[in-house]
Amino acid sequence: MNIKNSKTQALRQLFMRQKIATMSDLQTSINTNSRMTVYRHLEPLNYISSYSNSGKYYALRESSRFNKYGICRYESICFCKDRTLKELAKRLVDESSAGLVASELQEIVTLKVDDVLLELLREKLLVRDKLSSEYVYFSKSASIRCEQQRRRREALAGIGQSSLLMHELQASIILFFTLLNEKQKRLYSGLESLKIGYGGDSQMAELLGVSEATVAKGRKEILSGKIDIESTRKLGGGRKKVEKKSTDYN
Repeated sequence: MNIKNSKTQALRQLFMRQKIATMSDLQTSINTNSRMTVYRHLEPLNYISSYSNSGKYYALRESSRFNKYGICRYESICFCKDRTLKELAKRLVDESSAGLVASELQEIVTLKVDDVLLELLREKLLVRDKLSSEYVYFSKSASIRCEQQRRRREALAGIGQSSLLMHELQASIILFFTLLNEKQKRLYSGLESLKIGYGGDSQMAELLGVSEATVAKGRKEILSGKIDIESTRKLGGGRKKVEKKSTDYN
């Protein structure tokens, strides 16, 4: 085995032992102070460098487990199939079904991406549109971009419809609540709180304008199963009695 191969093997063995390494680790393993020497012996190993932590960590592509986004993490240290964060960001936007806003991309890569996105825009590698008060980044490819924009608009329309339905539902709950007597209001608010679960008492109290104690009391009454059904009815409520009329036959 020649010197070059022996040093390449030494680097491989280091990665097999600890998965990731710094330049200092690599230099020590082959007894050199030269970064160029390290890179020369790293090249046959198909290595990758981290896109986080200022690129100071190295790993072997073959031993890295990438997720569906092509990202591999060792605790807070992030690697990707792409060479740089810039290439990663472009690929993720290109592959997205409805484009990406900065916050969505940042959640995926777990790193701030504002500067990278602006650089991609300046180089005309991505396109940006403002939809529903947010900047959305789309692929440069016209055919891909049109489909992404269509899906993003559909998603935004769906959110708007859901919001409208929620407002209508809340308005209906409030209207129905005003038709009840005091005990019915307490029980109804408790029932709706049970549907919500944790935090339901405070949410229903705010929506209906009653105290949390009232909602909690109604909820506990329902859970106890001891409810006087007759006393919850309004005076005069229910079906009217039908009185038989006597017929005089003269």
